[in-house]
Amino acid sequence: MVGRHAESVDISRLLGAGTRLLVVTGPAGVGKSRLALEAACSMRELFEGGVEIFDRAQESGSEEAAEKLARLTECVRSTTAPDGVQPRRLLVVDNHVPGDEPLREQLRRSLAHDPSLSILLTSREAIGWYGEKLYELHPLPLPSPAAEVERFLTSPSVQLLMGRSDGYLGDLERHGPARLAVLDLVTALDGLPLAIELAAPWLKALSPEALRERLRFSLEMLSARSAGVVSLRHSSMSEALAESYYTLPPEARSTLVQLSHHDEFTFEDVHRIIGGDPSANDRTLRLLVENHLLRVHQGGLGNPRLSLLNTTRIFAQETERADRSAGPLRERTPVNERVYPLTPRQRQVAGLIADGLTNREISKSLNIAEWTVINHVREVMRRLGCSSRVQVASWFAVHGRPREPLSPGTTPDSWRSEPATRSSIP
Repeated sequence: MVGRHAESVDISRLLGAGTRLLVVTGPAGVGKSRLALEAACSMRELFEGGVEIFDRAQESGSEEAAEKLARLTECVRSTTAPDGVQPRRLLVVDNHVPGDEPLREQLRRSLAHDPSLSILLTSREAIGWYGEKLYELHPLPLPSPAAEVERFLTSPSVQLLMGRSDGYLGDLERHGPARLAVLDLVTALDGLPLAIELAAPWLKALSPEALRERLRFSLEMLSARSAGVVSLRHSSMSEALAESYYTLPPEARSTLVQLSHHDEFTFEDVHRIIGGDPSANDRTLRLLVENHLLRVHQGGLGNPRLSLLNTTRIFAQETERADRSAGPLRERTPVNERVYPLTPRQRQVAGLIADGLTNREISKSLNIAEWTVINHVREVMRRLGCSSRVQVASWFAVHGRPREPLSPGTTPDSWRSEPATRSSIP
């Protein structure tokens, strides 16, 4: 953990004060899971009844996840204390998926039936229950261009980049231009821990200036495979953003893409940019803000301005270019009616499931962590409405292969074994 001491203390204080449901939200790659686990480890003495962790990403189906959670909440019950008071217990639910109704119902039931239980939950958005407490996690602070050398080097975003680059940044203490280049890089990475960790290994081969230049129009280099990182939950920054983007309704996706071509804008600006019904636009903007794809900057006289994180902007523009290159199929078929509801990586995983590979074998084939594969499998099943790997294989046999080669000389069989790219979306 780098630069999250204050946040960890905040979470401990809120739960210690009796908060029953604390939901940690924030943009993709901001480090919600790490913070929740760190805070949970620091509160074992406070919760004498026990601290348990449930990772939704490791479960395949909603019903199975809810059943496992029910067993877990029963197993961690402690014996009643001599004074008859049940000792407090903490359940950490990591990687909650909005819309997972069986799990939501089990969480509601657990809170209602066990007054000694508190839940710390990480999610892309709020649960929406009365009494929940939201804790929004922001990116790591960025250093000021005018900061003194010591303050610059102790900035959390710079510290994380230095720590993950194995000393390849050079002597930042003595070289002002080098510090400015590093500032430009961490700013382009939005101070997001995931983006910084994926970018840092490249500094062994590229200067900060060269890496920043390559990140101007593409997130391709921010992937675990290209950076040689295997210990992160997400295999790429694009994958982390896709989890939020592809669950949005088509009109929200279209709005985000249009806004990605503008720096900052007001609500009135948005109505001029995208047109249409202002009330519908406001609902769409609220959805984008709640999913942390838009940021709100409170301005004077109650006139807030909105903007996108740089990584979100690049992702949206890459997606727009992929949509344009996909041809007439996307133009004539509504997004939610396509037979390709999966991201490129998810279709790749579905193809390997159809080949009969286990999670461990898929992990080795794609060079990603096994628990990342588990998360992909779970999301594939959810999006396709499947309850088993056999059903996923059946879907892929009918819909999974592209109808024509992705590029000259590329066959369907080779497509499935090669790294997926956005431009290959059918």
